[in-house]
Amino acid sequence: MSFDVEDPPLLGHGDLLRSLWSAAANGRLGHALLLTGPTGVGKFLALERLAEGLLCQHGPGEPCGTCPACRRVTAGSHPDLLRVDALSHGFEELTIHFVAHREIRPQNAWAGESIQTFLRLVAGEGGWRVVLIRDADRMNEETQNAFLKTLEEPGERVLLALETSRPEALLDTLRSRVVQAVATGLSPDQVRQALAMEAPEWASDSELLRLAAGSPGRLLTMGQRGALACLDLLVLAFREPIHAPSLMAELMDLPGEFKGRTPKAGERMRVRFLLELGMELHRDQDRMTAGLAPQDLMHGKRLADCPQPPAAARAQRLAAWLQGRRDVDLNLNPGGVLERVLDFTNSLLPEAQRR
Repeated sequence: MSFDVEDPPLLGHGDLLRSLWSAAANGRLGHALLLTGPTGVGKFLALERLAEGLLCQHGPGEPCGTCPACRRVTAGSHPDLLRVDALSHGFEELTIHFVAHREIRPQNAWAGESIQTFLRLVAGEGGWRVVLIRDADRMNEETQNAFLKTLEEPGERVLLALETSRPEALLDTLRSRVVQAVATGLSPDQVRQALAMEAPEWASDSELLRLAAGSPGRLLTMGQRGALACLDLLVLAFREPIHAPSLMAELMDLPGEFKGRTPKAGERMRVRFLLELGMELHRDQDRMTAGLAPQDLMHGKRLADCPQPPAAARAQRLAAWLQGRRDVDLNLNPGGVLERVLDFTNSLLPEAQRR
């Protein structure tokens, strides 16, 4: 399931786009934009619509959708639009080869068009040239530093538009050179509307809608990755003593789509996903301890019968899961990271309960 289909629906970001098109029409749109907000609310789709409105023969403004330029944007063949999306090509990182041209490169490096090469070209249709960067937080430090040079001299009528759910992963020097905008989560009705088109069997499920947290894309991803089964197993670490190796083996064997260029990359994606789900459970348990009702929380129903550890133990447990998440990004052995996190979680239980 994906929103990347012909003439895809865009819900919830109309006001933001209209303000950006207006700025462009009045010569006030900067050359660098960073769109932040929750995962799965359509940030990259919004940037694609922004680009379509800039490149439309009747723009800048709401794209007509029927002119040759709009049709080329929809078909992915417009010469003045470059989409930079590492994950769609099987890369976990946006390496420097996506940004800058290098004659010498590793055999498995990105070999497609770089941003640098694209911007050297004259606008094919005499208007804007637009670069869209999906999941900008995937840029490593070397890539970000190379991109800073592009930001300094982008050229005339160029828009460099980035999107991320993790702006804190970007260098301060990069964030200081872009105009930031925020895409908010969708309303429950908008989530239902999106799901009715993409996954109608989920649109009326109240538990799944709560897990969406205003993000239909998040829910589709969770479904593809078997999140419900993962959560049922992860919550065991909050409810009772666990045997970490056994639980880890069960988690790693659950069905789900974790496609990487190598088996190890797929394993990293799975463990990253599991750790992020675990941190969501931590946050909801803290909210329950603070007095929020389980029915008002994303994972409250699952956590309702879990014991409430002391605040100090919960803080230690969360710190261990956060460190595990960082370790996975540092390319440490993902299975080993997950087992260490589960072992530490078990160690915080009273001695008499451990097994």
